[in-house]
Amino acid sequence: MGVYTADLRGLSPAEKERASAVCPFSDDAKNEDHLAAAQFQGTAALHDRRLGYFLPNGLLAGRIVDDEVVQNSSSGGLTTWLLQALLARGLVDSVIHVEPTTSKDQLFKYCISTSVGALADRGKSRYYAVEMSEILRQVANSDRRVAIVGVPCFIKAVRLLQNEDAVLRQRVRYTVGLVCGHMKSSGFAELLGWQLGIQPDRLEKIDFRVKKPEIQSNSYHIKATDRLSGQSNTKESVEFYGNNWGHAFFQLRSCDFCDDIMAETADIAFGDAWLPQYSKVWQGTNVVVCRNGELLAILNEGLTAGELQLESLSPDLVARTQDGNYRHRWDGLSVRLADVQRSKSWAPKKRIAPGSRAVPAWRRRLVRLRVQSELGSHAAFAEAKRIGSIEHFYNVMKPITRRIELQYKLGKFVEGYYLKKVMGRIARILKR
Repeated sequence: MGVYTADLRGLSPAEKERASAVCPFSDDAKNEDHLAAAQFQGTAALHDRRLGYFLPNGLLAGRIVDDEVVQNSSSGGLTTWLLQALLARGLVDSVIHVEPTTSKDQLFKYCISTSVGALADRGKSRYYAVEMSEILRQVANSDRRVAIVGVPCFIKAVRLLQNEDAVLRQRVRYTVGLVCGHMKSSGFAELLGWQLGIQPDRLEKIDFRVKKPEIQSNSYHIKATDRLSGQSNTKESVEFYGNNWGHAFFQLRSCDFCDDIMAETADIAFGDAWLPQYSKVWQGTNVVVCRNGELLAILNEGLTAGELQLESLSPDLVARTQDGNYRHRWDGLSVRLADVQRSKSWAPKKRIAPGSRAVPAWRRRLVRLRVQSELGSHAAFAEAKRIGSIEHFYNVMKPITRRIELQYKLGKFVEGYYLKKVMGRIARILKR
């Protein structure tokens, strides 16, 4: 299925207990509230339930000024800029992040970058399943001071490991979180490549977010390269079936039980500022939640030097950049946990209790359809690859996604979206 799974065979009861204490989805591990409070309560004085802790003036939107450089970033380029600044200032010796590989079996993996140039070459988003056990072993066995980049559950795992391991507490100086909707299996990249005419076993490279100056930031392109021919093909993201994140294709099952969107345990979190005022900025715009005073000072120095464009945001605006994510991950989590509870199955204990949020009937149906789509996509794609037919995947999944889209439309009707739209048009006509 293109995902990593834990292998506990051969472990003693004591070893299993230690593993459970550092698993981000284990009931034996401390949750994000406990970890973040221990890390930030004395320094990042402000707190918002949606965002976690943050510094005064630590909620920002912005990008790097250099258009040539920002074109090679996923969003506003602030993540790579800050990591480069940490290296250039000697605050860390290396950065732990994800890079493309030349392996036929794995397109991306965690790596160690020790130079500003290497970071620039290895930037951008990676919607692909990775793991960090080997790279953390390398960090523990070296004398490097590192910054580590990861999605919320990865950063939480690092914090849990630091609680258990004094060496990692010393080695990992900064944690940089990435705002996350959900993680993908390798099937996501393979499906996109297949739609560009590249068979899954021939996919060599994929760029999930290619910017074009003539289009707005949320209409990026996707580019894939054939391993045998070396040819690369590109299409606009909206032309791909399966690139709608609301359909939850290839989502990892663990993501159904995650309630951390803003990487609450990270020193700083970066995401996309999906707000109307930034949608026409082709360069992309980052949203930033900063909890570390050193990192905020570095960003402000970049602003003063003219390298960055930054502006302050309110907590409500920061949260609004992820409106759909909160509905899926918080309201949806309440529904999914209640469903699991009724089925007498196991699910991790979360900060949001089963059935605790008021979710209308139409959205509950939508949540359940997404789970069906998520689980079905893995099985359907495995069979499509086995028989060599992408049409099989379409035939299985399109009835599900049509039901999802109809449910969306029903929800808009129930909540008066279409009526508000008509009334808005009438009001504009009357003003003429």
